Amino acid sequence: FILTILYRSNVCRWIRDHWFRQYNGRVRCCCGWFEGGTQPIYSGRIANRCDYRRQVAKGENLNQCRDANEGHGMGFDNVGCDRQYEGQIGSPIPEDDSVCWEINRFGYSERPPPPPVTPPTPPPVTNPVTSPTPPPVNPPVETPTDPPVRPPVVRCTDSISPFYIRGKRKKCNWVRKKKGARCELEGMESHCPKSCGECRFYKCKDSDLVIHVRGEGRITCDDVMEEPGLCDIKAVKKTCRETCGYCD
Repeated sequence: FILTILYRSNVCRWIRDHWFRQYNGRVRCCCGWFEGGTQPIYSGRIANRCDYRRQVAKGENLNQCRDANEGHGMGFDNVGCDRQYEGQIGSPIPEDDSVCWEINRFGYSERPPPPPVTPPTPPPVTNPVTSPTPPPVNPPVETPTDPPVRPPVVRCTDSISPFYIRGKRKKCNWVRKKKGARCELEGMESHCPKSCGECRFYKCKDSDLVIHVRGEGRITCDDVMEEPGLCDIKAVKKTCRETCGYCD
């Protein structure tokens, strides 16, 4: 319930009778509704009738006050409503907030006012518990491995020891000059396998020819088998390849 009291002057009037009538709710008081004010009440556009109100002077005894609205015997200000303003019925009253004031809890009540509502206190915000971060795991350090050692490649080679043809000493360079015919001579492929293209058979085999070794004269690989010390001679080792372990 909202009660709007319109005062005919800018002096606030007595509203005690409205209190004891239990016009409970919110009361809005506005000054300046007299003729010539900012919002005149006598123009027939605000109210049909105005109740009578009398100003209470400071020196008057309030205990002798009566109901000013009902017992004054002076009639009412029957202003009436101007039909040109009937479209305003049910609409908000055009008020001037600069000359109005409100009482939000107006009226007598035996019940005490409700306690103020305290907004709920939000729970404290706790920081999330973070799990400890484990230290980084270093990958195992691999011990460098030496690359595998390849066995030395044994090259196919001709004997560097001279041999005898019809009593004359010859070498494998003599065979290469006419290897088509000279490689056919007996024992020549075993003595000069590289020149004769027979490495697959004689690369690691002994020569079948009689060779000449300085300081030893004429010998064969069978003689070297009996005297292994001769393998220390480079020419002998490349001639008696199996006996001296040339490919080992």
